[in-house]
Amino acid sequence: MHFIFLNLITMKKNIILILSAFVLVTFVTSCSKGDKGATGPAGSRGSTGPQGPAGPIGAAGPIGQTGPAGPAGPAGPAGVASVTYSGWTTLTNWAAGGAVSARSYAFTPAPGITSSIIDNGIVLAYFRNIPGLAASLSAGGAITVIPNQVFSLPYSEVDTRVYGAPINGTYTAISEFTYSLGNAGFITYQHKSAGSPGINFSAGNLNFAAIQARYVIIPGSIAGGRITSGPAAGYTVDQVKALNYDVAKSLFNLPEDGGNDK
Repeated sequence: MHFIFLNLITMKKNIILILSAFVLVTFVTSCSKGDKGATGPAGSRGSTGPQGPAGPIGAAGPIGQTGPAGPAGPAGPAGVASVTYSGWTTLTNWAAGGAVSARSYAFTPAPGITSSIIDNGIVLAYFRNIPGLAASLSAGGAITVIPNQVFSLPYSEVDTRVYGAPINGTYTAISEFTYSLGNAGFITYQHKSAGSPGINFSAGNLNFAAIQARYVIIPGSIAGGRITSGPAAGYTVDQVKALNYDVAKSLFNLPEDGGNDK
């Protein structure tokens, strides 16, 4: 009887333990998994963080295929030719001509003087005493010939001298130097003098070997009396022809010597 009672007590404890475990499992299960609640509102956006360091440069990709050529652009405006000039040249082919007053001519090839230049351009010409020429003095001690002195053409000078027999008097002569552009490809230098009868400068007694010549060809269009293009744009033809040699040399960037008219 005592054994049976003990077994009953033991069974009762086991039942209680089983019921307790079941209740515990049920409670844990019910607590660990509930119904899903509603989604809450989105939080405010946080501040932007600092920029991270630049990553390493990747390997260069393959060169792509050459694309088709684009269409040709419109033609640009026509360019303006540069100034053409000769070097300083001693003229050796003077020829006398004329009877009333002494006239002398020297023809010089000038490839840059085309028909277009003759009709629309400007050609300047200069004489100079050769650099090695010795200075000459007049009877009063004044210098009458200065080595390397440049004269713009046309140029004239008056020479007055006192002569003995058979003239027995004072002689005054006017000596003129000029140039002309009669034919394309050439420039003609001219000398003329006039004075008392029987005495004139001519190719025989004027020291042409002491004179050098140079020409400058200035391209450009002329409209309304003014040059509209090229290095002399804005000048009138008369203003260009009246330029002092040093001014023309600077304006047209002329070298001391040497030419580009080939």
